[in-house]
Amino acid sequence: MSLSGMDRKLPHPAPPTERDLASEIAAALRREYGDLPATVKQIARLANAKERTVKNWLAANNGPSGDKLVALMRHSDQVLEVVLRMSGRQELLRSSAVGDVFAKMQASLRTMEELFNQNAS
Repeated sequence: MSLSGMDRKLPHPAPPTERDLASEIAAALRREYGDLPATVKQIARLANAKERTVKNWLAANNGPSGDKLVALMRHSDQVLEVVLRMSGRQELLRSSAVGDVFAKMQASLRTMEELFNQNAS
């Protein structure tokens, strides 16, 4: 039994629009940096952007350009997560989470060893 032409095509999710990206980036920046008065200045400094530009990002009027987006991804796990999720690369999020858990486990083991050594003396 052969597949019809329609059956051979795998469904692809609609690509995100600029508006989707701007909204997601704005939400990610708020989650990471909050809505404090210094937030705009802090983000502007990290991304080497003007404050007016950052205000537009936070209002979801537009999203960051390529170089600014890369700078934000370098400093914000939330923005990195949004970009990976919107690009369909969720598997990278999972591998990153495993690395974080492993690092926390190592730190916990070091703390337990220090406590054990203190009690043994």
